[in-house]
Amino acid sequence: ICRCGDCTFMFVNPQPSDEVLAGIYNETYFIGSMTGESAIAQDVKRATARHYLRLMELYTGGAVRGRVLEIGCGRGEFILEAVSHGLEAVGVEYAEASALQARALLEGRAEILTGDIDSAQLPAASFDYCLFADVIEHVRNPAAFIDQVWRVLKPGGMVFIATPSIDSPSARFMRENWMEFKLEHLSYFNRHTLDQ
Repeated sequence: ICRCGDCTFMFVNPQPSDEVLAGIYNETYFIGSMTGESAIAQDVKRATARHYLRLMELYTGGAVRGRVLEIGCGRGEFILEAVSHGLEAVGVEYAEASALQARALLEGRAEILTGDIDSAQLPAASFDYCLFADVIEHVRNPAAFIDQVWRVLKPGGMVFIATPSIDSPSARFMRENWMEFKLEHLSYFNRHTLDQ
């Protein structure tokens, strides 16, 4: 893991190959993928999704209405809550197994695309909100990724990002043993580098 001497941004160099990453993002990648854990994990994910929606409402100062894009939608828990909340939702998921589970969960109430934001070919200025939780640390080029998010967001739209923070109490306490140091995490942000 390297740290830029100018901006302090931390990143993996060299990055793992596409083949290595594809092996990681399999049908057991997400929490609750193992037999017996799914119901509890889905409840936790849906509670987290409701929390994210409340945070979005607090930030906007009112009801969240319109179209939302979730990049890295996993098995669809946030999309399900967003649709139940009255939003029109689209999900993009890299892992085919998870995208299939999301489609089954949503039963046609939202579109789930397999791939990434580049391959999804979403129309410009088409979303009021874009959410990606635990995603930006996985992308090869975060600046290019944010450019694509900006492109699909309507003027005045809102971006919601959740990512592990290198300046969090757990990272400072655990140091090189921090649980977020994973092969598939290619970038490590703090408040400053995320802002930049």
